[in-house]
Amino acid sequence: MPRTSISAALLFSERLLHAAGTRADRKIIDVSGDGPNNSGPLLRPARASVLAGGVTINGLAIALQTKEERTFGPFAFKTIRSYYRDCVIGGAGAFVIAVDEVDDFEPAIRTKLTTEIAEIHPLTQGIAYVSEHPLAVDCEASGSRPGR
Repeated sequence: MPRTSISAALLFSERLLHAAGTRADRKIIDVSGDGPNNSGPLLRPARASVLAGGVTINGLAIALQTKEERTFGPFAFKTIRSYYRDCVIGGAGAFVIAVDEVDDFEPAIRTKLTTEIAEIHPLTQGIAYVSEHPLAVDCEASGSRPGR
């Protein structure tokens, strides 16, 4: 069964940022994915550690729908947007952009990079995913260990 460890990716990225030894006004980790954290450490403590270090986490939620609606356990393609918003992103100016169609990749990545580089936070309000009906997303619902 495919596994995704957003938590391990965040902790690894955090170590790389600290090991780089360079000074920066901003530290940003970009996370892109189409499923929840279902392997490795629990997501909440990993995310909290990264945010405590002053790092911003932005997301690209890949919510592609196929002829047969793709699901990830309790995660349907629409849920990944809320999951990224509620469980993955965080920090100063954090945002998530959802990709619903293959043709959306290029403009989404361009917008994401432009927004991060130019710090266009007011613009991100219009492009970031905001649910009209927020889903109650349990950040650890899919488990941190295989079989959970």
